[in-house]
Order: sequence, then C-alpha cells, then structure tokens
Amino acid sequence: MRDKYIRHLISKIKCNVCGQHFDGATVEHLGTFDEYSYYQLTCSVCGAQAMVTAIMQKDGEGNTEVITDLSVEELSKSTSRGPVSTDDMLDMINYLKNFDGNFSGIFS
Repeated sequence: MRDKYIRHLISKIKCNVCGQHFDGATVEHLGTFDEYSYYQLTCSVCGAQAMVTAIMQKDGEGNTEVITDLSVEELSKSTSRGPVSTDDMLDMINYLKNFDGNFSGIFS
C-alpha cells in the first residue's frame, strides 16, 4: 500500500530538466528517519536525477494535528484576519525602529 502511494505521488512530479513526469522513473528508496522517507529518482526520458522527501503520517490518515495554546475563539480570530498586508509590515518596521528592547513593558 505504501509503495503504491509513493509511486502515485512520484508520478505527479515533473523532471526539472526535460519537464516529463516521473511516472516511469527509476525510484530508489534511500532510507527512512522518523516519518521522513528519502528517495532518489532517475528520469526515464533524460536520465536526470532528483531527490524527494516524503513525509508520512504514522496514523496513515494524512491529517495534520494543530498544536496550540490558543483558545478556540483566539484561533478562529487569528485565522479569519487574512494575510499580513504591506501596511502591517510597515507598521511593524516603524515600531521596531523605536523599540528599546524592553519586553516586560510590552507585556505588562
């Protein structure tokens, strides 16, 4: 099952040299460390090689658990704000220009 899944994922990757999919590539499993599996691919068209790291969930579900100390309300609020804008970045730059390094003052 795992090999079939890896083959399916690899077939979606394109060679950086010739642009062909790696679906007919030679795949060599180099090793596994924790949930990381390392593969070397050799393109069947041009012979170029590529390295792939696959991250496999131990539960097999493919779900990523969110680990946070935020409450549900805080998490919902933080994810609904959207991306950081250019104005947000400029505000932070201006703030940091005048920041004296006193974190105790910020959090009190």
